[in-house]
Amino acid sequence: MKELSKVEVHVSQWVKDTGEGQEKGIPVPCGECHACCIKVNAQLFPHELKLDFKTKFSKSEGKHHLKHKPNGECTYLVPQGCSIHDRVPTVCRTFDCRFMGFFNIRDPKNEHIFIASKRWVFINDNDEIWQHLVTYFKVGISLMPVKSGDPVDYCAKAALLSAYKKFFVKTE
Repeated sequence: MKELSKVEVHVSQWVKDTGEGQEKGIPVPCGECHACCIKVNAQLFPHELKLDFKTKFSKSEGKHHLKHKPNGECTYLVPQGCSIHDRVPTVCRTFDCRFMGFFNIRDPKNEHIFIASKRWVFINDNDEIWQHLVTYFKVGISLMPVKSGDPVDYCAKAALLSAYKKFFVKTE
């Protein structure tokens, strides 16, 4: 994997974008990176099966995923990037590898994404948000029986959504 350019991330904007993007999509400045489009099983939700995606069915998981080329790339990845970027499935619209970089999450199945996540340079522009993220994640991890994979990812994403609700959602 070639070295990727570093990208600055202002933590408060990232938290805001993550919270607001849960349905319409998170605006991740991927640029030259396409790590999440390689050797990753992008699972489709049941309502997405009727859409015109090239899929494969995993008998062992009982789930449908986007198809891959023999080299492991998503079928829709072309030299310019994603050829269906304007209509990607939910998993693609809401995936953000920045959480792996910020929380230092290493997934052995997707080491290439962990390496790509190291390109993000986090700017602490709000110490209260930063501390909330770190504390929430540490507490969540300490309560988990499993120390790797999806539960850790879930905890990191929950920390981001918790920070969004605490700092950006007005409650009356």
